[in-house]
Amino acid sequence: EGEAPATAGAGGAVGVPSPDPRAAIPLPPALSVPLGVEPTRMFESARTDYLAGQYSLSVKGFEAYLRTFPTLTQAGEAQYYIGENLRSDGQTEAALAAYDKVITNYPQSDAMAKARYRRAEMLQTLGRGDAAKEEYERVVAGYPDSSEARLARQRLDGLLLQPAEVAVQRE
Repeated sequence: EGEAPATAGAGGAVGVPSPDPRAAIPLPPALSVPLGVEPTRMFESARTDYLAGQYSLSVKGFEAYLRTFPTLTQAGEAQYYIGENLRSDGQTEAALAAYDKVITNYPQSDAMAKARYRRAEMLQTLGRGDAAKEEYERVVAGYPDSSEARLARQRLDGLLLQPAEVAVQRE
């Protein structure tokens, strides 16, 4: 109310503005996100890149999403899509590691059944039939009503579980 601009700041130094008392208050995590970045838009942009076959660009998008929004409910799905990109790009070992991260870091994620099933496929592709069988069994036991469980049962029934054939194809 009619006050002149601050001419004495901390310690009474002339010409030094007073510190903003709000500056020491940390922002909640949701407000520390760069201005204008919306999680849904960021996720969908990376997903669109995946669907367009732009795998490395999509991985970068999902990695940025995870750095920016590591605790949102779609974080597990973002990690799963990193695995999908790597799998689609023929990077089996890297895809396996990405699916492992879903299982380890996002155990409550809606992507768990998909990640476990894909993990089993990657193990099978790598010729690790026993480990693949164990993972397919985890899918069936943990997510019995899922479409992944139905597919895992088919694999377990021996319809597609032929590691020797897979190993021959890789040579």
